[in-house]
Amino acid sequence: MATIKDVAARAGVSQTLVSRYINGLVGVGPETSVRIAEAIKELNYRPNILARSLVQRHTYCIGVTVDDLSSTF
Repeated sequence: MATIKDVAARAGVSQTLVSRYINGLVGVGPETSVRIAEAIKELNYRPNILARSLVQRHTYCIGVTVDDLSSTF
C-alpha cells in the first residue's frame, strides 16, 4: 500500500505539497498537480482513513452497547 511519502518521492515534491493537493488547498501549481496526479494513479494511492482520524482526533464512528445479542434492536 502506497503512502503519501511514496507519492511525494515519485512526483519529486514534498509530502506537504501532496497533502495540499489531496485536500484541495491552494498553492499547488498546474504542472505539479499533473505530476502528483500521475504518481497517485501509478501507485494506486488511497488515503488511509485510520491515519487521518488519528491526526484529526475524530473517528466519525458510533459505538452501540447492548446487553442481549439476540435483541432485535
